[in-house]
Amino acid sequence: MITFDLFADSDRHAALLLNKALSRTKENNNLISPNRICETVTASGINAQKEIKQVLEAFNILYGFDKDKLIPGVILDTRITNPTVIPSITKKQVLDACQNVNSYKLHDHRMQVSFTKALSTTDRNPDETVHLFLDDVGTPRQRDTRKSANHDAVPRATKTVQTTNGAVMSKEGIYYLSANSTDEMMMLMRGYMLKNHLLENRDLSCFSDGAKVIWSNYDKWFGFRPRKIYADWYHLVHKSNELFSRILIGGKKYEEEVKKIKREYFAILWTGNITKAIEYLHSIPSKYIKTGRNVGLLVDYLESKQEHHTIPVFSVRKKLHQVNSSSRSETANCSMTTSRQKKQGKSWCDNGSHAKTTWRNLHANDEAVNYLNHLPLRLSPVRLTDMDIPLLNENNIYPMIPT
Repeated sequence: MITFDLFADSDRHAALLLNKALSRTKENNNLISPNRICETVTASGINAQKEIKQVLEAFNILYGFDKDKLIPGVILDTRITNPTVIPSITKKQVLDACQNVNSYKLHDHRMQVSFTKALSTTDRNPDETVHLFLDDVGTPRQRDTRKSANHDAVPRATKTVQTTNGAVMSKEGIYYLSANSTDEMMMLMRGYMLKNHLLENRDLSCFSDGAKVIWSNYDKWFGFRPRKIYADWYHLVHKSNELFSRILIGGKKYEEEVKKIKREYFAILWTGNITKAIEYLHSIPSKYIKTGRNVGLLVDYLESKQEHHTIPVFSVRKKLHQVNSSSRSETANCSMTTSRQKKQGKSWCDNGSHAKTTWRNLHANDEAVNYLNHLPLRLSPVRLTDMDIPLLNENNIYPMIPT
């Protein structure tokens, strides 16, 4: 029943597939109803979510954590608090990558990358680096009751059900998690890494879309060890394009000029130089800017990113085959939650939404069979080659940037 629900577009679709597979018909009066599937998946999904939370919470307690803080008097292993990582990326490799990138635009100083910055924002040993990806998604909330007889709407506490999806990626593989809040997700991620010894002599790279609730929680929950919070290229592009649509003039008259502005802006941003990107925005001729608008919206956005995040040299990281974006988290959001819940135009209760996401996580983590057979969950990395969730093609989100 649960297996059919995993691959169906809705409970009704799952019931149709299951009844067909079992040769059940309306005439025989033995059809499995969509409600029964919904109740079964919700109940088992919530139980699985509780089991995962219970296990990973226990590892937090085992290592001396009380929520986001260490219990007074507890001293963590220095391999966790002061990791020793032997660099595998040499200065020569970074220098060669910088020279390769700079060779594309020798005549344009705005698009030249800095070796010093590239060296400081490059993973010193990708095999010994753990990457954290985190994103929130909201699905329409279902009303507790239908409209009353006089058609007065029943108020809802909030309009959306929040689900926080995350992924922890290391050389051992990847593991997807879901939670009801950002705080809970941070606890699950930390417990998962403690269980699998992924915080011992490892660098920690966190990717953020810029939301304060995310980068501030990274600092709060992982403040006991070194970490880097990187600006995410995927969201930089997405947000910049969104703000450009509000700033730049439209129409066919200036279509080519506007495309050129965006292309040059992203090429500068690709070097990780926010200051030069802001200077370029201020240099855009006023005739290309909508009446009553200015580039201040985009400038403020870039300055806020620079204040709270490490802005890497994206082009050099790309040359060195290092992670630049949270596309894996976005893929998880799309596969685990958005495609089945948000894009279907349906409304959800908390338990129903979280249960569906939990089951899809179990399937992606190759844990569903274990759970259905009442075996302990492994809660350990799944090799990337074993994943059946397609990752976003990062080449598609680098607009007109030479590779």
